[in-house]
Amino acid sequence: MGYLTRELSRSDRRSTDAVLTDEGAAALRKAAKVLAPALKAHLAGPLNLDEVRTLQGLAARITA
Repeated sequence: MGYLTRELSRSDRRSTDAVLTDEGAAALRKAAKVLAPALKAHLAGPLNLDEVRTLQGLAARITA
């Protein structure tokens, strides 16, 4: 089946959304175990707590 399927958008029926399959979700969990330490070391590691909170807020705005 693959990692993604296409589904009609619930918010705009003119478009489609890419949706993770169970297989895709499993692959994402597996990849996260490898990527999380690298992201922490290279992205979040150099930041102080206030900067991490700012980054989280910005990411939330982008994905909203």
